Order: sequence, then structure tokens, then C-alpha cells
Amino acid sequence: MPHCVIEYSQTQPPRFDPAVLVELAHRAMLGAGLFAPEAIKTRAIGYAEQRLGLEEHDFIHLQLRILDGRSLEQRRALAERMVEALAAKAGSRCSVTCEVIEMERASYAKRLT
Repeated sequence: MPHCVIEYSQTQPPRFDPAVLVELAHRAMLGAGLFAPEAIKTRAIGYAEQRLGLEEHDFIHLQLRILDGRSLEQRRALAERMVEALAAKAGSRCSVTCEVIEMERASYAKRLT
């Protein structure tokens, strides 16, 4: 735990390199100091078809699924840290957003095989 899922607009020609997005987000999660480094999981999903409002622009959206127990201030700071980490790479005409989703420890299961 945590899981960082990066969703992004997949344009032709490609605007974003998913490996770079994953690396930037993963480093930002490591630097937050909230998680054991070996527990952080980061992945990216590109969307070829998307619409954002009425204007044409790209997006990067981070979904951070973390176990409960962190304060609102910690979650807010984490979201802001993640947006800042990817906004520089995003360039112009790109929406960069992040949501932190708390998961209940009591209902989370994991098995490493």
C-alpha cells in the first residue's frame, strides 16, 4: 500500500511517456515520507478517447488509494505534492488533478505469492 494509478490522455503523436509519469509519481510518493518505500505501487493507464469540458486539452489524473489513518492535512499535502510533481511535465493546456482515496484496513486483503 499505497496504490498510485495515473490516468492520462493518450494523444497521437504521444504527448506523455507513461514510464516518465510513473517515475515522477513514484518518486513523489517516496518523498512524501508517509509510506514504506517497498509498499508503494505505481502504474499508468492511457486513454485514447476522452473529452474534458468544452475545450480541447489533455489531462493527467492521479488516484491514490491509501489505507486509512492519515490526517486530512497529510492527505491534502500529498495531493498537492503529486500535482506539483507532474504539472511541470504536463506543459500547457493540460489539467493535472489528484484524489486521495482512503481504504478501510479492516476490509483490505493482500497476499504476496
